[in-house]
Amino acid sequence: MKKLVHFNTILLGISLLAGCGGGSGGDTGGSGGSGGGNTTPSVNAGIDQTVNEQLGATLNAVGYPDGGSYSWTQTAGPVLAGFPAASQSVEIVAPTVKTEQTLSFSVEYTTTDGNIVNDSISVKVLPVNRTPVAVASLKTPNSDPVAPDATVVLSAADSFDRDADGSIVGYQWTQGDNSPAVSVLNGNSSVEFHFIAPMVSTLTAIPFKLTITDDEGASAEYDISVNVDPNLSVASVSGGADQVVNEEQTVTLSASGDPIGGTYTWSQLSGDALSTFPTTGETVQFTTPPTKNIKNYEFRVSYESPTGFLAYDQVKVTVNPVNKLPTAIVRVLSPAILPAAPSALVTLDGSASTDSDGSITSYSWTQISGSSSITPETSSDQATFKFRAPVQKNPESYVFRLTVTDDEQGQGTFDIEIDIEGTDDLIVANAGENQIVDEFSTVTLDGEASYSSISTVSCSWRQLSGSTVSFNNPDNCTSSFVAPNVDVSSDLIFELKATNTQGDSATDTVTINVNPIALGKISDTGQTLCYDEAGTISCGSSTYPRQDAEYGRDSVADYLDKVGTGSAGFDFTKLDANGDELPNDDIDFACVRDNFTGLIWEIKTVSNVSVPNTGLRDSKNTYTWAYPDGSTGGESGSAADPLTTCPSTSDCGLETFVKEVNESIYCGAANWRVPTLTELQSLVNYSKDSSTGVLDSAIFNDLPSAGLQGHQYYWTSETSADGGGKMTAWVLNFVNGNDNSLPKTSTVYVRLVRTP
Repeated sequence: MKKLVHFNTILLGISLLAGCGGGSGGDTGGSGGSGGGNTTPSVNAGIDQTVNEQLGATLNAVGYPDGGSYSWTQTAGPVLAGFPAASQSVEIVAPTVKTEQTLSFSVEYTTTDGNIVNDSISVKVLPVNRTPVAVASLKTPNSDPVAPDATVVLSAADSFDRDADGSIVGYQWTQGDNSPAVSVLNGNSSVEFHFIAPMVSTLTAIPFKLTITDDEGASAEYDISVNVDPNLSVASVSGGADQVVNEEQTVTLSASGDPIGGTYTWSQLSGDALSTFPTTGETVQFTTPPTKNIKNYEFRVSYESPTGFLAYDQVKVTVNPVNKLPTAIVRVLSPAILPAAPSALVTLDGSASTDSDGSITSYSWTQISGSSSITPETSSDQATFKFRAPVQKNPESYVFRLTVTDDEQGQGTFDIEIDIEGTDDLIVANAGENQIVDEFSTVTLDGEASYSSISTVSCSWRQLSGSTVSFNNPDNCTSSFVAPNVDVSSDLIFELKATNTQGDSATDTVTINVNPIALGKISDTGQTLCYDEAGTISCGSSTYPRQDAEYGRDSVADYLDKVGTGSAGFDFTKLDANGDELPNDDIDFACVRDNFTGLIWEIKTVSNVSVPNTGLRDSKNTYTWAYPDGSTGGESGSAADPLTTCPSTSDCGLETFVKEVNESIYCGAANWRVPTLTELQSLVNYSKDSSTGVLDSAIFNDLPSAGLQGHQYYWTSETSADGGGKMTAWVLNFVNGNDNSLPKTSTVYVRLVRTP
């Protein structure tokens, strides 16, 4: 939300006079000039500073005249702890930085008589890089000298950057000149350096140099030598032969090392992670997981000989999938009792079918037996299969088969037998299945399953019970209506009369259960139109879906059973001076009740005189935010002087206004208060534009002219943490519906509210 800051007009005037009186305003301390007893307030934050990272600095402000209060805030640079701070002097510690940074601070000085002046200061923080420390050590084998052909690992993990002023970003290993060349296994730019010790004839020292570089470009070196003794021998290990197994099978990996007596460590190099690894021991077992595809796993065994030499081997395990066929399961959802009556809707459901090692990917229904070829009402490739029982003279059994296919193309089948009754009736009326719907939804009544054995059928619908609805095509076999507005779940009962060309008729009934829907706990926005880039469009567009007008109370405004009146989804009832209800067309009302939220709102009186005036609740009166009963944030505000922006002889603050209105027993009540921001926003109709304001003018016809104060802001009871912190409070603009925060010293309109 965009916030604007408005400064007190009187304070601005004082500041302008200070500039003309020779004082230094918010930039210097001191007396503010000589001669004439000039007492222009000022504050000086001191001169800009430059410090090295991690060193301390002091911010010290000097305000004039003495005795006021200071408030420091940080306005730019890496965030420091301790701000905002309410003291004249503030100690800071420069942060660790990689490049030059500038910290900016602002000090606000409030004099004992409430005047506020500001000044700012910047602190430039310079980076100071410290040289890192290089440390290299022999990690593997665990003793020196090492054997020829042994795998050797040198580690730089103990290297560090001094005083935590950065991190090591580069490693470089180089072998000294005039020494037998080693076979490098992993390159020379990692934290570990792996190589194969060369073959030598005498004890030989192999020198290496480690060079590290930190993240600010500083470097350090470390020299280390590895001795190779030709009289030592290396270790060897075998991880066993590669294996091919099936999913969910137990696998055993067994290693053998030479010389015996050492330790084994297994790790997984590739494949889906297995919980068994890493592990120790000569032999390890694990169970392969279920899989849909061939999976490859690779494992490494590390063998450390009793003398500390290391040897490695790798083994592969290939896992093949083994599909388990799915199980087809069919349930009869309707009718509840078999056999099925002629023309009854039969619903078979295969959604309970299962696949123990995967999932069902497709369904297929086929008719296996029966004298009539059934035409289903649903597609034969869905989990649910629906059809109308044929109308025939003799009873008969029909068999249907469900075939399910899993995600590995395995199939399972289930055959189900459905018994269907015979009938001698010439005509059968079928009003369809009972339905459960939401209020305001379109309901379709379907009598197409009605049947005559000798001719075509005509239909007519009538309502037997429930809230009256308006039919669309009541003389067709298929009709529809919009479900009515209900407060509790309600039943509507309809009768279908089916007639053939011979004049024979039959009837059937259907029950529609209508449930209320949740339309939100706060008022809707008032938006009833949908839009694209060019303008208004029909709602429900797939190209521009899920628009505001398609949801909430506004979307069903034409069907709402309103208590009072109001545009879109709004519903207001006008009340007289005693709080009693008035007709919707009454033009003389004192307050209004929002029938959705239950809140009761003040309606201002409108006069042609200028502020201040003699009307306690005149729409032109304004007040400063002095409201201890609100969300103060620790600052309850201060009231404007009496008889300045309001007619009160006490003061022009919110607390006094609320007290005076309650003492008057306005609209028959004495619990009036300043609304919260959410409560005030519940009145806004966001479909309106700023040319007409965002309130329903037929209800809230008491707004003052926007030109009177230059705004139409109304106070809320909540302090804002934005910008000025506890010194500002939330307001709402009834011109455009935007919220904002203003200094509590501002003079702003107010509309009171109460909870019944």
